[in-house]
Parts: sequence; C-alpha cells; structure tokens
Amino acid sequence: MFKQGAFVNILTGQSTQWVQQFRAIEKFPSLDHIELWVEHIPRGHELKIIRDVFRGVHLIVHGPFIHTSLVSDLPDVVRITERRFDETIEFASAISAKIVTFHAGSYPLFLSKDEVLETLASRFERFSELQNPVATLENMPIKSDGTVREPIGSLSDCEMILKLLPKLKLTLDIGHCLQNGDDFVSFIRLHHAKIENIHLHDGLAQGKAHLGLGKGSLDLDSFLKVLMAVSFSKHVGIETIRPEDTRSSWELLCRAEVSRGLRNIGCMPGNVELLPKSSSKGL
Repeated sequence: MFKQGAFVNILTGQSTQWVQQFRAIEKFPSLDHIELWVEHIPRGHELKIIRDVFRGVHLIVHGPFIHTSLVSDLPDVVRITERRFDETIEFASAISAKIVTFHAGSYPLFLSKDEVLETLASRFERFSELQNPVATLENMPIKSDGTVREPIGSLSDCEMILKLLPKLKLTLDIGHCLQNGDDFVSFIRLHHAKIENIHLHDGLAQGKAHLGLGKGSLDLDSFLKVLMAVSFSKHVGIETIRPEDTRSSWELLCRAEVSRGLRNIGCMPGNVELLPKSSSKGL
C-alpha cells in the first residue's frame, strides 16, 4: 500500500504559519507522510522547530523552484540553483527526509529541447546518484506560448531524461499529466520502479491543475487500479492549493480506497475533522 500524505508549505521564516498548516491536517486518518515545500530553507534554530513540530511524522521534501532553473542559459542562475539544491539536500538530511523533489526549471525558447535535455542530464547527474535522500525530478505543465519552455513537460520527456540518466528517479505529477493530456496509467505500468513520489490533484487539459479531486478530469478509479496492479508502495501526496480542497480530496480518496478494500473503515471521511475557519490560509 502506498504512503498517503499532504503538503505543508514553508515559504517564509514565520514558523507559526508552518504549525497552523500542520494542525489543519495532522488528524487526517491514514496520514502517512507530510511533504514540506521549502522556498525558505530552515536553518539553525529553525531545524529544532521543525523536529519538534513534526516529531514522529514521516517527512519528505519539495525543493524550492521560484527563480531557479538548472537549464538556464545564464551561468549565474545555474549557480544559484545548484546552491539552492545543495542547501535543500542538507536540510532534508538534517530532518531525516528520504526524498527530495526538484523542478528542472525553464529554458529560453531559442534553445533546442534535445540540447536542453543533455544539459539537464549533465547538471543533475550528481543529484541523481544520491541515495539518502533520493533526489527526483518532476514533470511540469507544457508551455505553448511565452518565451520559455519546460524541459520535462510531457511523459515522453520523462522517458527521454530516463534514458540519459539511468539512475534518475521521478516525482510523477498527475495533475500536470491531465493538463498535458498524458496517459499516466500506461506510464505508471511501464515505469513504476522509477517513481518515488506522486503528486495527486485534479486538472483539466490545457487548463488549470491543483484542483480538488472531482473538480477536473481525473479518473480516480483508474488511478487506484493501476497503483494496485503494480503494487505501488511509495508516496502519494494530495497537492491542492486551498485547505478545503485538501480536506475534500482526502475524503474522496479515502472513500475510493475503502470501497476498493485498500484501507479500513477508519479512513472514512466522517473521521476527518472540519478545518477551522482560522486555517483558511495555508496549503
């Protein structure tokens, strides 16, 4: 059975915000892990706060991605990105997190995709060889306009980078697959051994993602069926924006799991406490 989780966002050094988000989800039944998205990377005394607040909780980490790109054509941006990645790995090690998810970042449209994937493979190789924590790359929504592109958008891009980096592990984002019109079911069947983490949220083709389950085009039953078929035992985390969407998605996922015999009745939504109105700011 996979490890079911939700997100806490560490965007600033204001630890009260971290605690508020945690309190909003800590009593979700069958909560197996929490993924910390860190744009502010805790250091010093903040590490003690993290250890105290999340004592006994299995943690994984989502690295920073605002203003970073490992495939930028600007050397200074690449240096900053590599430093941020290294700092995130150090943070993950300090809190005993076993997985860190990274975004490759964007590149200017005047570069070729093949060239950029080669560059990405070269720059991420040392991260792909890490075992504790494991560093993964995540698939992103395809950008069809503007001046930048994502090197890993469609699942065909994932297959290409896996050929270039045989040791690479992935974080598979289901909502982004829906945005891109990708067949994530077939991809999971073929590449489940390469997937360490799954971000679960609903989305619409060429539209929005990070929606609550049931608000997009996701076939939740097909998703659960393929996880069962491949005996997926890694991480699946609800990655929605609004706290009420996190709660409703947890309820819907629990209902679907109970109906399939994946979890017992203790996971039913009647056991999920309502989020207090004061927690409307957070995930």
